[in-house]
Amino acid sequence: MRNAVRKAGKHGPAFFLLLMMAMLLAGCFQNSSPRSSSRPPVDPNVFRIGYTPNSMLLAVMKKGDLESRLTEKHHVGLEWVLYEDDVSLFQAIEAGQVDLGSVGEAVPAFLHDPDTPIVYLAAEPSNPAAYAVIVPLDSTIFQAGDLKGKKVAFAPKTNEHLLLLQVLEEAGLSMKDIKPNSELGQELLDAYSSHKADAWVISEPLISQLEPQGIRIVVDATGKIGTRDIYIAASDRYAQREEIYKSALQMIQRHGEWTMTNIHDAADILTEHTDIEHLMWLSSFERKAYGTAPFLDSIVSGQQKLYDYLASKKERAGTLNVKEMVP
Repeated sequence: MRNAVRKAGKHGPAFFLLLMMAMLLAGCFQNSSPRSSSRPPVDPNVFRIGYTPNSMLLAVMKKGDLESRLTEKHHVGLEWVLYEDDVSLFQAIEAGQVDLGSVGEAVPAFLHDPDTPIVYLAAEPSNPAAYAVIVPLDSTIFQAGDLKGKKVAFAPKTNEHLLLLQVLEEAGLSMKDIKPNSELGQELLDAYSSHKADAWVISEPLISQLEPQGIRIVVDATGKIGTRDIYIAASDRYAQREEIYKSALQMIQRHGEWTMTNIHDAADILTEHTDIEHLMWLSSFERKAYGTAPFLDSIVSGQQKLYDYLASKKERAGTLNVKEMVP
């Protein structure tokens, strides 16, 4: 830098200004976000939907109606991409690796990078009974206050994490008062079976899957925020193929309605492709309803509360305006 400035002095102030502008521009390019430069372009021949294990989208995939609709109406193929958890799926949506996905509504509130715009497209019903803090039947934990000093297992940056924050707050506690044990997916089941924690924050269908082992629900998400799943996409991808998104969501909505009126048939499909038995799926349907609705003002307001709450808890750098993310 000193050599560059010294040489510039020989050529006068105009040369010096040009040199400094060139150096600033070079710095901008060097510091450009790898996230933006590495985003794959939209594949005009394929529409990719991400899903997680035990997702209701498994039944949509196996029925094949959605694939037929996209092929016949939009002349694009459909590719299903499996992710181990909601966090991984959300990150894939932000990165442009999949076009559409369903995640717990708290996930983007925890993780959304404002430099990567997303759109909120549809929401499932609020399902407070589908989220709970559970313990074994012989546990000495009977209320939220009993969690103090205990090891609590949960999936970080999820609806379950948000539930834990609210439960602790209502009991006059914080995350500093417990021993957090971050677990994901199958790890949560293994942790329960081997008693690696004192309490677990889980959701359906895992609640119904663990019920035969003997569980006690300490508290569920009644009266709490963050109890639904939502469908989201990266803004740039949605803008390029809006009609395809609308067709996909229409078919997913129809399937949600079919599931609620044909629970045994839906349970048969899901049992065949998961480790969860038919009766467990029926139990899950009693706690969790399916179907989608547009992002109505009331849902937007609820999502805004998530961002504001997590910002107040220092779980994200700041809040965002959710209304601006609804097309």
